[in-house]
Amino acid sequence: MTKQKTKPPLESITKIIALCVIFAVALIVFVKLLSLVPGSNALSPLVTLGLPLVLAWLVTAGIGQNFIPTKQSLALATICLLVAAPLAYYKPWERPGWQPGGGEVPENVPEGYVAFHFTSSFTYVSSEGNQPITNVKLQLPWPYIDAYENGRPCPKPVGLDNWLRKTDLYVGMVQAENTNEYVRSVWKLENEGRDYYLLENAVWAVNFPLPGVPYIQTGFASLKLYYNDQLEWKDNQVIQLIGGRTVIPTITGYLEDTMSYFRFQKITINISDMQPGETISIEGTFLVAEENADKVRLDDWIASGIERVYWKPNQENAPEFSVDWSGATARIAASSQLEKVVNESFVLAVRYYEETTTGDVPPGSYFWLMDDEITR
Repeated sequence: MTKQKTKPPLESITKIIALCVIFAVALIVFVKLLSLVPGSNALSPLVTLGLPLVLAWLVTAGIGQNFIPTKQSLALATICLLVAAPLAYYKPWERPGWQPGGGEVPENVPEGYVAFHFTSSFTYVSSEGNQPITNVKLQLPWPYIDAYENGRPCPKPVGLDNWLRKTDLYVGMVQAENTNEYVRSVWKLENEGRDYYLLENAVWAVNFPLPGVPYIQTGFASLKLYYNDQLEWKDNQVIQLIGGRTVIPTITGYLEDTMSYFRFQKITINISDMQPGETISIEGTFLVAEENADKVRLDDWIASGIERVYWKPNQENAPEFSVDWSGATARIAASSQLEKVVNESFVLAVRYYEETTTGDVPPGSYFWLMDDEITR
């Protein structure tokens, strides 16, 4: 007579599931707590992931001994550790496709300077029928030095000192009074009876073709086109044609002479057409004097403030981007990130991400804040 295998009682299964949940919650909590420690983003993954994993194992094994035998508790905690470790490292749940890479730290940085790296990008994700979009015009964030303490915010784009010229900027006070009041306050405008203002030297701008701008032994800046995560085009050179392409699109980039009084420095990129899954990006490495290193920004804090005035009291400062094209309503994404050298390697200072559908309105010029995800 054969002996039948007995099924584990429901109570034991419940305890096992509960301990697995405890491990997962503990891991998330410890990862979050470690991320709040100043300078933690400069640590190795062996620390930022290894330490929370070990702590979660200790918590699970310790609590588990109160519910199941010690050996089983240790074994279960170890199984959770072995399963969670590769998942926590590779993060398969994160969005697929192209992701901004880190910059290469420049050699021989002059004393008194700090190196930065930035990337701004736009992705045509998909649309109904997945047809190309054409005549695409983008305005993506370009890093600048915030000079608000000089009186009025005169954002200075980084890396362009030898080509800078200043221009007057016209501000028409024809918005709702709440907006006018806010704009007057941040630009320190007087004479409230006027319906327009000229802001002297308010915009630092430059007009030259990109890429290939030299700046103190650093690369600045590089235009690239990707299909998913594969490089198709870089700085006027065809790498490979993917996604059914037979001809590479025409791509140009430049900084315009003037910019909206509430949208800080932007790089304008024109691309003749984009296929679903393609990403156009611009990136560069630049140096900033140490006294300005804490003033480098990507966000449009006036535009973010207007959002706070009207719709979102808790709106975080974020950069704004715009896109114009001919073609169907589309799913699009945009990102911009800034990295700073810490201990001779680039670490993330801030990353902004936005993914949205343009809606049923006709194609035209769209403006969004990149505030879907803000990572610091």
